[in-house]
Amino acid sequence: MYFASFLFGVTVIIPYKSPNDKMPAVIKSVTNVTDTVTDGTFAFFCGYGMITSESNISHLKLRRRSGIIGFCERAVTMKRQNMIMYRALRLIFKPLFSVLYRCEIIGKEHIPAEGAAVIAGNHTHALDPILVDICTKRVVCTLAKKALHDGAFGFLFRAAGTIPVDLHIAHNPDALKAAEEALRSGQLVNVSPEAKRNYTDELLLPFKFGAAVMSQRTGAPVVPYAICGTYRPFRGKVTIRFGEPILPDNRTPDEINRVLYDRIAELLGEIMPADLRSKKRLTAYDAWRERT
Repeated sequence: MYFASFLFGVTVIIPYKSPNDKMPAVIKSVTNVTDTVTDGTFAFFCGYGMITSESNISHLKLRRRSGIIGFCERAVTMKRQNMIMYRALRLIFKPLFSVLYRCEIIGKEHIPAEGAAVIAGNHTHALDPILVDICTKRVVCTLAKKALHDGAFGFLFRAAGTIPVDLHIAHNPDALKAAEEALRSGQLVNVSPEAKRNYTDELLLPFKFGAAVMSQRTGAPVVPYAICGTYRPFRGKVTIRFGEPILPDNRTPDEINRVLYDRIAELLGEIMPADLRSKKRLTAYDAWRERT
């Protein structure tokens, strides 16, 4: 048995030898998943995980397709196959986050127990998506930058069911289509409208239109959330607050985006310490629109 650990910002990979195989199991890219992946391989990246075996890999003989849509199809299928492991890992990481980062979760009842919903909020740290994951018992599909999918550990992000987004282009039709398909099948999709982590003095960065367009096209409500705090083990504290769902009704994507922006700013104001809030400036939605 071979063991290597990379935890809390580190990757954990635990490949086991199959009883009938002298070679250690090898985790391969989701784009090339075949029966050569041996029994019992287990891996997870900061709480995102997959478990593969001969029994469930046989169900993953998908028609090969190129591009982001092909990645998404295989990722979503694998995540369904590994739902038990996904939820088991979440049960582990919820108390770990509570102890390490003293996480406070407020308003999680606003996440629907069933049916589609877009979950959208500000982005402060790489661990934000995991924090959102542990706030619900449901499986969450997260939009993540394409660079993570193309990196050394890309197969782990694809296995986690994340949807890749290319931040270097103005529009991501493949990512948007994959997210809309997930919503139409009744799933939860987590989006960061800022599209990157906010290290500035701005309370919020200008919002992209992905979350609003998804909601307007599919009729799924948008559940806003705000995250504030620091992910410093045993010293920091992180708070996430969810707000009431925003219904698309007959609104345009711009109108939905405006309401979402104002709602997240309001939620941040409720959880951000006064001394920190005084150092931040809130640029109005219209002011950002004029600049972009």
